[in-house]
Amino acid sequence: MDKNQVKGTIKEVKGKVVEEVGRLSGDLKTQARGLGQQVAGRIERGVGDAKQAAEGKARSWLTRLSDWLSRSSAAALALALFSIPVHADETTGEKVNNTVGEAQVQAKKDGRKLKRGVRNATGNQDRWEDTKDAAKDARDEIHQKAKETKDKID
Repeated sequence: MDKNQVKGTIKEVKGKVVEEVGRLSGDLKTQARGLGQQVAGRIERGVGDAKQAAEGKARSWLTRLSDWLSRSSAAALALALFSIPVHADETTGEKVNNTVGEAQVQAKKDGRKLKRGVRNATGNQDRWEDTKDAAKDARDEIHQKAKETKDKID
C-alpha cells in the first residue's frame, strides 16, 4: 500500500469523526471542516491509487520486455522498440484527474447536503431547493462521467 493511500485513508477517517462530532453537537462549522478533511483524504488516497497503478503497469511492461529480450536478438529488439504501440488502460494523469473530479463532485454534493441540513435544522425546509440540489448532484455526476469518457477517447 502506498503512503499516500494510508495518509488519505487516515485523513478521511479523521474527517468522518470530526463531521460526526459536529453533527452531534449541532456545530455546522465543525461538520463542514470534517467534510473538507474527508475530501482531502479522498484526493490523497486517489493520488496513491494512481501511483500504485502506474508502478504496476511499469513493472508488468518491464517484465514482458525482459522476458522478450532474453529470447530475442538485437535486430528484433530495435524493430520492436519502434513498432510496438504502448497503450495503458488509464494513464496516471487521467487517474489523478478522474479522482480529483470525483472528489470535487463529492464535495459539491456534501455542501448541498449540509445546506439542506441547515435548512431543515432552522425550520426553513424547501422542497424546491431540495429538488434543485438533487438535479445539480445528478448533473455534476453526468458531467464527470462524460469528462472521463472523453479523456479515454482522446
